[in-house]
Amino acid sequence: MLNKIKKLFKRTEKEVEVKKDIVNIVEPYKIKIDVELLIVRKGPGMEYDEVGIVKENNAFVIVEEIINKDGEVWGLLKAFRRERNGWINLKYVCKQ
Repeated sequence: MLNKIKKLFKRTEKEVEVKKDIVNIVEPYKIKIDVELLIVRKGPGMEYDEVGIVKENNAFVIVEEIINKDGEVWGLLKAFRRERNGWINLKYVCKQ
């Protein structure tokens, strides 16, 4: 019986890899895009699919920040808060 339980819980190294994202709870704040074009992604990292593009000088509101496993700070755009699928890299913006 014990061997059956061990087999059930046996995981590969990849399966138990833990994301090391750090969530920063922030008061919503305004930003302005500081590059010509910035990709909006489904999650806080380059590995996530693109959902759109925002253009330079456009203003948005960030409602959450995450420092991902690569040490990059990503912000969740207010317009995507409900589905949590609209993230931008905050190194390409300036706070207003």
